[in-house]
Amino acid sequence: MNVLEYICLDSENKFRSKTVFSSQPIEEIEEVIVESSMINNVVVESHDIVMVPVKCIPNPLLRDGKHWLVLCELRYPNGSIHKFNTRDALFNLIAEHEDYQVALTQQFVLFNEDKKPMGWNDKIDLMKNYTSKLEYMQHSQKIIDLMIENLIYVGIGISNIQMERMVSRWSVTFQSKGVVEACDELFLFRYILQRLCSNNNVIVSFNPDPIKSSMIYSRCYLSLSSEKMRAEDGLQELDRACKKLELKHLEQHKFLCEFNSKQFSYGQNSSRYDAVIHLNSNNGGYLEDKRVAADCDIYRIAERIVRTIETDYNIDTMSANLEQLKERFNYKNALNTGIVRPVITTTAVGTSHGT
Repeated sequence: MNVLEYICLDSENKFRSKTVFSSQPIEEIEEVIVESSMINNVVVESHDIVMVPVKCIPNPLLRDGKHWLVLCELRYPNGSIHKFNTRDALFNLIAEHEDYQVALTQQFVLFNEDKKPMGWNDKIDLMKNYTSKLEYMQHSQKIIDLMIENLIYVGIGISNIQMERMVSRWSVTFQSKGVVEACDELFLFRYILQRLCSNNNVIVSFNPDPIKSSMIYSRCYLSLSSEKMRAEDGLQELDRACKKLELKHLEQHKFLCEFNSKQFSYGQNSSRYDAVIHLNSNNGGYLEDKRVAADCDIYRIAERIVRTIETDYNIDTMSANLEQLKERFNYKNALNTGIVRPVITTTAVGTSHGT
C-alpha cells in the first residue's frame, strides 16, 4: 500500500494537500478528482477539479518506501487547463525553447514561536551585515542541516547555501537544470521546508518583506541562459536579453516584486544590479535576474521572463557591437580565470626526509 500526498497550489499560491492510499504500483500513479473547495477559500459553487501528477518523489519525512509526495497541476474534468494552473503556459513555452537552463536561488527567514528571527535579540543592528557569522548561524543551523539532509535524500541538488545579511535569513541555490523541472523542484523544496519547520516549532517565511520597514527584502533569483548565451561570444545575446528586460521593466516591475525600483540596471560583478551578467572564458555565460519576490509563483515568473527575452521587439538598439561590449565587460569572473594552483604533496607519517 502506497501513501500518496497529493500537493497543489491554491488561488493564493499556498499549498494544499490530499492524502490518498493506493494499492497501485507507484509507476501507475493516477489523477485525483477533488472539489473546488480544495483550492478556493470562498466556495461560490462546487465543481470538480482534477489533480494531475507532474512529479513524484519519496516523502523524506516518512522513509519507509511507501510514503510519497506528488506534485500536481490542475485541470477541469474535460481536460482543459484550470484558471489557476500557471505551470501549463510555462511548459508549452519551454517546449519551444528547450535549450534554456535555470538555477534558482530562494531566500527565506526562519522565525521562532515568538515570531522573531531565530537568534534575534535587542543588540541586533539591522544595518549590520551578519552574513555567515557562526555565532548567529548556530540558532537556526539545526533546521538548515535537516533541510539539506532531506533534499539530498529526495535528489534535489543544491549548489550552495548561506545565511545572508540578516540573522536567520538564508539563501539556497539549486543546481542548474531545465526550466520546468527547476520550478517543480522549487515548489517541492518549499513544501518540504514548511513541513520540517512545522515539526520543529519553527516558522519559515517567504515574505518578500519579512521585517517591516527594514529595507531588507527576500527574493527568488533566476540565473538563466539559452544555448546562444552560453556559446562563444554569447555576451552579445546576454546584452540583448537584458535590454529586452529593461524595455519591459516598467510594465513588469510590480508583477515581479512590489519593492522593485522603477529604474532597471544591469552589469557585471555587482549584486546591486537588477540583472547581473556572469561570463565564462568564452565570453558567454548567463544572466541573473534579481528582481523576483521570494514568495513568487515561479511558473508565472519564469514564463514571463523567458517570453520577454524571446520576443522580437524589432528595436535596432537591441544588438550592440560585440567589441564595445567586450570593452565594457572587460574581465571574466575570478573563478573562471586560468589560475595556476599550487601543487600540494603529502608525505606519509614516518617517512624520512633525509638524503
